[in-house]
Amino acid sequence: MTKTLFVGQKVFLQGMNVFEIGSNKNHINKGLMASQISSLTSQLENLDSSVKQLAIPGYILKLIEENDDELSDLLKNLVDKNNISLLAVPYFNSSLSLLSSEELSSQLKLQEEITKDFFGKSSDGFFCSEGILPPVVESVLNKNYLTVYYPENSSLTLDNPDYKLVKTSVTMVGETVEGNLSLADSKMEGHLMSELRDLYPHIITHGDEDTLTSWRYMTQPSMILRAGVSRFSNDAYEHYTQMMNTMNDVAFKIKNVQLAKKGLFQEKPIISSSPSLSLAN
Repeated sequence: MTKTLFVGQKVFLQGMNVFEIGSNKNHINKGLMASQISSLTSQLENLDSSVKQLAIPGYILKLIEENDDELSDLLKNLVDKNNISLLAVPYFNSSLSLLSSEELSSQLKLQEEITKDFFGKSSDGFFCSEGILPPVVESVLNKNYLTVYYPENSSLTLDNPDYKLVKTSVTMVGETVEGNLSLADSKMEGHLMSELRDLYPHIITHGDEDTLTSWRYMTQPSMILRAGVSRFSNDAYEHYTQMMNTMNDVAFKIKNVQLAKKGLFQEKPIISSSPSLSLAN
């Protein structure tokens, strides 16, 4: 069986309380993420020589490229020295369960561009890190990849896909929260998934790249699984609250644009238990 290394990187919300909604505050703490990227160095220096495949989301490659030349050289040398194949994943490591076919296509395009730029070669297949392939993504994978790899501890079966399905053992570095969203064990996780899914059409119509980027970061499986009470106890509620405040801020920005087109303005944010529903009215 093949062995795949998956490189992750924790995403940090900027942190937003209810009084900061509508204050034009950044949603993602990219500075903190950049400051911690070098922590991957020690984990990659001792890479198991049996690893022959690498899956690393494009946003992490971008962080490395912009902030750590030493780590960048280390990663490139490891791939060249060990003849490691590259596997594609969504650029922002977004959960396939939350992506439309158009969004997946967009993220894969970004992923292939930075993979070619960073390593000088293209991906040799796609890595389904969650072990789940929703029907909506199959047509995208059929067009782009001949082989789709998935973790050995998952059971993925499809009817006559155009691509070959291959199990692989997986080693993960850089991210401590893993799992797929079918393991969500609390109402908070389910609510985050529902809101993120329903916000997406409004964000696309809104057309703001920064807002879309925030959404893409928040759709990572780990961002949702951190709201699991069985694994994170009281921290789960704090994380859930930060996610909901951020989504209310997104909804406020979109709503103001909608109202501005009518010559109106919403002065005070509405704190809603369903930000997406507030946009539907």
